[in-house]
Amino acid sequence: MKIKEGLLGRKQTNPLPALEFASNADAPLAAPALDSIQQTCPAYCAWNLSPVLLNRYARRYYLSADRSIRMTLDSGIRFYSMGRLGIGSMRWASDQDDCILELKYRPEDEERARAVAQDFPFRLSKFSKYVEGIERLMV
Repeated sequence: MKIKEGLLGRKQTNPLPALEFASNADAPLAAPALDSIQQTCPAYCAWNLSPVLLNRYARRYYLSADRSIRMTLDSGIRFYSMGRLGIGSMRWASDQDDCILELKYRPEDEERARAVAQDFPFRLSKFSKYVEGIERLMV
């Protein structure tokens, strides 16, 4: 669960069983993970939430020499729609050519992170895998 407080964000995590999709035929494998969510995080049930999107990607981790800045590089992004017809009706879309580079740092290291970011030849922007997946699949 992502929690935003102003521009800062943090995550509350709950462990789930391993889950891997090779094709739509594997979609029913999501059922144990969904059951686990309901058992380990009752708030999801209380709010009557249900999953609409799964995403999958490869992630590489990097750490600055002084350990003040972490960086993640996500690639091979794939989105799976849970659909209104249930898990068996899953559709997917891929973003295989794009990579997402994210700098992570404490608020007190913002000045240093800004200097590091200026050395990359990339356009800085906000990106949400959730929003991108919803837009691509039009769930």
